[in-house]
Amino acid sequence: MTVANVLIGLAVLAYLVFRQLQARPVKQKSNQIFLLVVAVYGLYSSAQVLQGHPLSPGGLGLVLVGLVLAGAFGLARALTVKLWRDGDQLMRQGTWLTASLWVIGVAVHLGLDVLAEKLGAPAGLGFASLPLYLAITWFVQRVVVNNRVRTA
Repeated sequence: MTVANVLIGLAVLAYLVFRQLQARPVKQKSNQIFLLVVAVYGLYSSAQVLQGHPLSPGGLGLVLVGLVLAGAFGLARALTVKLWRDGDQLMRQGTWLTASLWVIGVAVHLGLDVLAEKLGAPAGLGFASLPLYLAITWFVQRVVVNNRVRTA
């Protein structure tokens, strides 16, 4: 793990939290290509770290738990997003709880990485898999918010 990786991760997290807290129109058909690129990069980065360092069963289990938690945090955040109408436009805005759940989710992901290392996972897997985590959690949040919009 380099200082650059940490700074890039913090910058991306700050950007996501900033965007979540702004009132914005809901886009029913958002471009999923960006999320796909982020997910593929996360898979690639993780594969690079894992190359020549197989995961122990406990380490693999914690990585999988982390990815499941990505979905759970996305669902939880989606339920904290405020939705309202401004004329013909449906709007959305995250709350302080939405922002807190972003920070807590990333901290949990990296905390699981520390535990996974103690169970034999290679060092740095948490930062390498962070883009995959972000893509999963962001995708789930989008899907749930869009489903809430349909029922609003």
